[in-house]
Amino acid sequence: MTGICGWVQYAIPKADPSEVARKMECELPGAGDPHRSISQSAYIGGKFSSSHDLCSHANGLVVAIEGTPQFENARYRSIAQSDGNAKAVATAYEHEDVGLLDSVSGAFSLAMYDPLADRLVLAIDRMGIRSLCYAAVPRGLVFGSTTAAVLGHSDVDPSVSRQSIYDFFFFHVVPSPATIYSGISKLEPGQLIEFRNDTLRTDYYWTPKPGARAKSERRALERELIPCLRSAVDRCKPDADTGAFLSGGLDSSTVCGIANESAPAKLRAYTIGFAQEGYDEVEYAKVAANHFGLDLKTYYVTPSDVAESIEQIGGAYDEPFGNSSAIPTYFCAKIAKEDGVSLMLAGDGGDELFAGNERYATQKLFDVYSRVPSIIRRLLIEPVLMNVPMGWSMPSHKLKRYVEQARVPMPDRLQTYNYLQMYDPATIFERGFLDSIDVSHPLGVMRQWYERGGGDDLVDKMLFFDWKLTLADNDLKKVNTMCDLAGVDVAYPLLDADLVALSTRVRSQDKISGSQLRAYFKRSTQSLLPEETLHKGKHGFGLPFGEWLRSSEELRSVVAENIRRLKSRGIFCEQFIADVETRHRTDHAAFYGTVVWVLVLLEIWLNARDVRVN
Repeated sequence: MTGICGWVQYAIPKADPSEVARKMECELPGAGDPHRSISQSAYIGGKFSSSHDLCSHANGLVVAIEGTPQFENARYRSIAQSDGNAKAVATAYEHEDVGLLDSVSGAFSLAMYDPLADRLVLAIDRMGIRSLCYAAVPRGLVFGSTTAAVLGHSDVDPSVSRQSIYDFFFFHVVPSPATIYSGISKLEPGQLIEFRNDTLRTDYYWTPKPGARAKSERRALERELIPCLRSAVDRCKPDADTGAFLSGGLDSSTVCGIANESAPAKLRAYTIGFAQEGYDEVEYAKVAANHFGLDLKTYYVTPSDVAESIEQIGGAYDEPFGNSSAIPTYFCAKIAKEDGVSLMLAGDGGDELFAGNERYATQKLFDVYSRVPSIIRRLLIEPVLMNVPMGWSMPSHKLKRYVEQARVPMPDRLQTYNYLQMYDPATIFERGFLDSIDVSHPLGVMRQWYERGGGDDLVDKMLFFDWKLTLADNDLKKVNTMCDLAGVDVAYPLLDADLVALSTRVRSQDKISGSQLRAYFKRSTQSLLPEETLHKGKHGFGLPFGEWLRSSEELRSVVAENIRRLKSRGIFCEQFIADVETRHRTDHAAFYGTVVWVLVLLEIWLNARDVRVN
């Protein structure tokens, strides 16, 4: 990967500007060549795959763009091909101002400084594949692809946010626009910010707009999917050094199958196995590999692998990150790198575009209750069910539980089983810590983005919701960082702009038919995929950490050391940590193992950054 960084500042920085620029560039991901443009009040630079990704244009305009932008306007696309992406953006800016973003897709982050207008513009791509952070400083604004790059500026406040630590425990990531640092924010998918006359303005330049959808279009839309997939893979520019992740599920199998059609030799695919019942899915990867004739490489992750790599992986992220599937993702990318692969194709995004997560069907079922007339719910159903005594028939208790959950409004209902919803935060966090944060903030973040989805269709709103919280804030950050750590690039064919647009034209009733998830996608790809793949349940690279923690002394030792350090930070109640450890041993290993994992990854990150929580 590559990255950009810089600042616009009318006060003199505390340190030498050239030294500050060098420090910021050192904190950018990847190994691209550094380039920069420095004027009296502004610096824009970064690591780029090509010197043509940074340019100084007419009237002093400076443009930096990194990633793989795609210009939908033929004129700008031609300029990009001949003179580079930055030149194309600069030309588009002259004619369309920030409206140029309407016709730029692909994965990118962008910074433009227009000295004549005294204006800095920052933006990231529609799906949040690339990242960009920013911080206000005295009479200026600092930005960078990572929080670490922003912190490289001498005037940025490095204080850690207690609220973000709480939010991390809630979500297992720090959702945008917040970061783990009090003074640093990050852009959300499809967002731009404008800094002008010492004033910051934020806006969204892109929000998906569902097209006109009719039941009669279903067959025609089904015929569009595979050609659209082929174009999406082609735009990733795979070559002889390209490989692919293969979990054996719908998305990774589809990407591998399409990519293999035009590969110069058998496509190299990589999968991860676990010697743990209920987690190993190598057989499904083999089904896809045999069906398409792929060159499949398998690596079995062990508890020792986790114990030896957890510190490195936890410290690789520029914020605390608690998704345990980062471990198998890293090892998959690592064996690909060792095999000579330079670009990995990932299948992320299909579930969120075409409704493949179980919760979509579950929430549709809960939504049925909301359509019962309120007077019937209030006067007939709820008085009976809410007073069902303990020991009554199991169906009655199940119905009571259904009503209890259905009464919780969306999107709060998605967090019914969240640890911080099941237990009183006062029993989890130290009083001094808890008094400094807002326990309602995570749900507020969820509600704000959920309402941005617009419309009344429950599935459409949940999909858009997941484009941010599941994809941009979690899965894409996971894969991007682990591929960067392993030393390979990654591309996401299923997040291609045309494929995203196609997904918005498919009715939610066709995405989920009754209780069948991914109905449209499965019908459209039944001639491509093997039957076993089409009927496989969702799993992915889930890590059996909870089970392994019970059996591996090496893993327990690493966990114990991190838990010991975490107890001294004054964040969590010691009794809570002791209870979680006990319940992990005696109760549900996977559920409480996840809680232990999140605690350990928080401590690993705090320790790696030598951070104190004030």
